[in-house]
Parts: sequence; structure tokens; C-alpha cells
Amino acid sequence: MPKPSKSKPDAPYPAPVEDCGALTLASIAKLLEENREALTLDFKETFAKLEHKLDRIHDIVAAHTVTIGELEKNATQQDSRLATLETNCVKLSDSNTKLLAKVSDLESRYRRHHIRVVGLPESIETQQQPIVFYSKMLTEVFGHILDSPPECEWAHRIPSAKPQPGQRPRSVIIWLHKYLVKEKIIREARAKRGQLKFQSHPISVYEDYPPEIVAQRKEYREVMSELYKRGLRPTLLFPAKLFNKLKEGGNCIGIWKLTEDFSSCSKLRCKAQHYILQHFEEVLHVPEEFLELFLEQLEADMGTCDLVTWTRVAIFMTCDLT
Repeated sequence: MPKPSKSKPDAPYPAPVEDCGALTLASIAKLLEENREALTLDFKETFAKLEHKLDRIHDIVAAHTVTIGELEKNATQQDSRLATLETNCVKLSDSNTKLLAKVSDLESRYRRHHIRVVGLPESIETQQQPIVFYSKMLTEVFGHILDSPPECEWAHRIPSAKPQPGQRPRSVIIWLHKYLVKEKIIREARAKRGQLKFQSHPISVYEDYPPEIVAQRKEYREVMSELYKRGLRPTLLFPAKLFNKLKEGGNCIGIWKLTEDFSSCSKLRCKAQHYILQHFEEVLHVPEEFLELFLEQLEADMGTCDLVTWTRVAIFMTCDLT
């Protein structure tokens, strides 16, 4: 048998099992309570911080709401101002266009008595006063159509740098006192274009148009050349309006085809098209021009023809071909 252990006489006896269990539950309950209080405190602190942050966010959102409202208001005001400015710009653009046209018209009227002489050598007039020299020059060149030497108000070279020897001389602007004399000179210069000479120097005489009018009239140069080649005599009315009297049945199809590639000749093209539609019987008497066109092209470009017109065209084409 094992020997019983000897204990110290002054050592207390161990606590009963029931007392140890009670103390353990109490300590656990105490720990739980302490943990609950700690968690509650943490939650309160966390909620306080969150509430503070939410208050700040609420203030920021409120400030942003006010700012966005002001921005929307300013945007509305800017839209209104832009609409007003666009309206004013349109009005100003229209007024500017009208004023430019008026200024161009006034300048053109101011230049009605002017002629421009091209081809005279530089310094040819240095021996005497320019108005006297150019009056004698015009008398020598156009004396056969003038009753007396033309009166010149003034005359000068165009204001640009003097060209070097061998370069093209500057043009001369002459202001004639009488408008009818100026018209006579211009007509004669057009009739003898390329044949005028002064002291063996070939010269040309033109109207003195403003630069804007010159640019507008330049757009018709190519089409007028083509019309002249076709035996027509087109006229370029002031400031830049192409006019050509259509012959009866002849050349109207050629003009209509020619003006297809020139946007500046839309009115002449419409005029030729209208003439073809209204006088197609006369047009058909020029078969070498009419047969150049296909019916599909006519139908596409002249969609205003009604069924009766196309029927009559077909009948006439059948008669001509048979």
C-alpha cells in the first residue's frame, strides 16, 4: 500500500468544489460586465466620431448644394447672355455685310470716272506734268473717237514700290473729267483689245474697279472664255453678274452643260434649263447638241418636266432619228 502523504500542520485545507465554482462564475460575470461597459464606451466614442464626420459631410454637401445652385444660376445667365450675343452677332454680321456692300458701291461710284492703263513704261511722263502727258497720250491713241483732248483731273501710278528694270511697270490711274469720254475710251479699248500701242509700247485700258469687285469678276473669267469660244457674246454686268442672251434653240444646251462645273453661274444655268424646257421644239432643231445628252441625265437634272413634255420630247426625237 502506498504511504499517506504528510502535510504541513499550518497549511489550510483546500476550498470546497462548490466555492471554487461560485467564484469562477462571479469572475466571469464581472469580466463580461467590464467587457460590456468597455464595448459600450467604444461604441459611444465611435458613434460620436461618426456623427461628427456625418455632420461635417452634411455641412459639405449643403455647401456644395449652394455652390451647384449658384453655378446652375450662373450657367443659366451665361446661356442667356450667349443667346443674346449670338443674336447680336447675327445682326452685326448682317449690318457688316450691308455696310461692306455700301462701301464697295460708294467706292465703285467714286471710281466711275477712272480708267486704268497697263503697259506704259516707268518714268515715261517725267518730262511734263502727268495730266498733260496722259491727256496727249489718250488723244494719240483714241483721237479718232474723241472730239477734243480729254480733260484729266489727276493721274498717277498705283501706290506700290517702283519695279526694277525688266519688271512689269506699274499701272496708271487716270481720272477723266467727263464720264461719257471715259465710256467711249473703254468701249474702244474693248473693241481693240491687244491692238493698242503708244510709242510702240503695247498698252491696255480697263475700268478701275475696287479690289473686291475685281475678285468677284475674276470668277467668271474662265466661263466667259468658253462662251466666247462657242461664238457667244456674254456680258458681265456690274458688279459681277453674267448675262448672255440665249439664241433661239442654239447653244442653250451647250451653255447648260458648260455652267454645270461653275458654281458662280447658277443663274445662267437655271436660265438655260428654263429655256430648254420652254422651247424644246426649237432646241431639237440643233441635233448635234441635243443628242449629246442622255435621257437619264435630262430626267435627273430636269425633273420639273411633266409626262406630257417627256412624251413630246420622245416623239420629236423619234421623228428626227427616223
